[in-house]
Amino acid sequence: MVQVVDASNKALPPCHPAVSRKLIKQGKAVIVQRTPFTIMLVQDEAECNNISVKICDDGGLPCHRE
Repeated sequence: MVQVVDASNKALPPCHPAVSRKLIKQGKAVIVQRTPFTIMLVQDEAECNNISVKICDDGGLPCHRE
């Protein structure tokens, strides 16, 4: 897993290495530290509020996006 911090250096949940490679290639993250491998997101807090979240219920219902 890859450690992730936001632009203000607050720790975020770790992500899969493939996700971190994708973020770096898209210019949405930069490498901060190699051991342990850590990336920093470069997007604003305002942009973070617009991320869609996938909500699923265990009742066998299909997933809904909000």
